[in-house]
Amino acid sequence: KKISDRDEYVVYEKMIGDWTYRFKSRFVCDESDSPVEVHQATQIVPPRSMNLKPIDLPLNKDLGEAGCVFQSAVVLCNLLTDRDHALYQYMNSEKKVVEVGSGTGVLGLASAAVGARVCMTDLPHVLDQLRGNFQLYCSNNPLGDELRMRCSVEQLTWGCESDAARIGKADLILCSDCLYREETHRSLLDTLKALSADHTLTVLSFEIRRPPIEAHFIEQTRESFEVEQFFQKGDDDHHIQLYYLRPK
Repeated sequence: KKISDRDEYVVYEKMIGDWTYRFKSRFVCDESDSPVEVHQATQIVPPRSMNLKPIDLPLNKDLGEAGCVFQSAVVLCNLLTDRDHALYQYMNSEKKVVEVGSGTGVLGLASAAVGARVCMTDLPHVLDQLRGNFQLYCSNNPLGDELRMRCSVEQLTWGCESDAARIGKADLILCSDCLYREETHRSLLDTLKALSADHTLTVLSFEIRRPPIEAHFIEQTRESFEVEQFFQKGDDDHHIQLYYLRPK
């Protein structure tokens, strides 16, 4: 459906909990009004009752998985911003939230919007996208100045001890859809351990794509963490699982 007079269209839209996941296309025309470019973006829309600005995230195909928003992240957005959920206790400036493998930054932005102090992290080649999405969300946003004070963007290469030491220990670690590449699993686990103090809670969310590989990662985490599955949802297209990890 067309949503503006600028040739902007909703290609796909789905309610995920109380949040809306929307994929949009906008046609850019030349002087003769002929389309010459297509700009695509994901828009994550909070419920109206929260009175928050939608999160617009331009699609960056060059970054592969890091340029996309996956539905497991939106499931977690619902829980982090629900005042009745246990995770909401971390959504304040007294707690340090670190998001690993931030990609587009949707989780970090949603957390910061409801009051969290967030460090969003990713590999060096993803940081320009992450900073750009952060600045886009802050622009024309009544919360912009507050968000700039509460949010930071840092390099974090999994398995790099100096990167983890620079970021420091977290109260809450967010890790959403980071299990794509099996060869990175051990480095990811080392980083989660390095960022964890005795009291740290890690929330791991992912969509089941290759069940044996994802199950193997969960078994690996049991070497160092107490593992508790606390959410599972499946439909025809997506099967999402969420876990708590607590240091042993």
